[in-house]
Amino acid sequence: MATSGCQRKEHEAQASTPRRLKLDTVGAVTRPIPDTLLVTGTLEATTVNDIAANATGRVVAIHGERGDQVKKHAALAKLDVRLAALQAAAANAQAKVASDQAELQAQECARTEKLAASGAVPMAEWERQSWQCKIAKSTMAASQVQATMAAQYVSDGTIRAPMDGHLVERFVEVGQFVTPTTKVATLVSLDELRLRISVPEIQLGGLKKDAAVTFRVAAYGARIFSGTLARVSPVVRPETRDVLAEATVPNGDHALRPGMFATVELQLGTKLASVVPSSAVVVREGTSRVFVVRDGRIEERAVQLGPRVGNEVAVLKGVARDEPIVREPGEEVKNGLFAE
Repeated sequence: MATSGCQRKEHEAQASTPRRLKLDTVGAVTRPIPDTLLVTGTLEATTVNDIAANATGRVVAIHGERGDQVKKHAALAKLDVRLAALQAAAANAQAKVASDQAELQAQECARTEKLAASGAVPMAEWERQSWQCKIAKSTMAASQVQATMAAQYVSDGTIRAPMDGHLVERFVEVGQFVTPTTKVATLVSLDELRLRISVPEIQLGGLKKDAAVTFRVAAYGARIFSGTLARVSPVVRPETRDVLAEATVPNGDHALRPGMFATVELQLGTKLASVVPSSAVVVREGTSRVFVVRDGRIEERAVQLGPRVGNEVAVLKGVARDEPIVREPGEEVKNGLFAE
């Protein structure tokens, strides 16, 4: 009975001793971090090209559908150019006749000049012949221009892409009659986009050209895209008290599309803030939290996070300088437990 009583007292003593977790802690360090402004923005195309027919005729063939990628000079549509081809042939023939006549007239001018120099023909005849030579040259030049124009009409019968891009929309069908002002298609370049953002007037002083811009879009979740602030409007919009700014965004893989909505972080400079390892932050019930060891006990604190810098993250609210933070809190780490 005495032995049983001793064992019971020992068990009760152990139960009354609080459990202490052995934890790895790190002090929150204050250092300069990027001072960022969170705004919203919209992606826009840098180059959008509405392509006109620049010719008259009936469409006999079309190439490409919405979303297709096309190369510069690729054919988008072809017109019936049979009449233009006949006119070009006639113009070329006329230009050849005018060229032969000009050559013959030049020979006659040279002969008359020699005769005039020797006194064999009157000077008046030489002057008349000189004018005939000039008229022949002008006629030849006009005929060559007409031939060039006729050839251009034939060439314009094939409507080509003026740049590399993606086909946004095609507006003509086979059999449709088009004129020079008819819109045939719209092309957009995706290689580089513009990110259009609005910045509150109060933050205008921190805007600097070439500042770094990072952003996310809903289609790609946590993927971070980057750009460079290129332009800032010189005026503040009175209705919204903000300024419009644009960043250039490289888009080599064409993942981003014009019209996408973006959540943007715009770097304004630097500021001092407490920094902790990213591993020290856990998300519970939708809130970012850290665990601070204070007077030997664990305190769970909700924190407001700032930008991430490498493997560290800034804590804007919730942690004081040099406070010991649990480096990698597991499931067993809870508020109120004791720590060694």
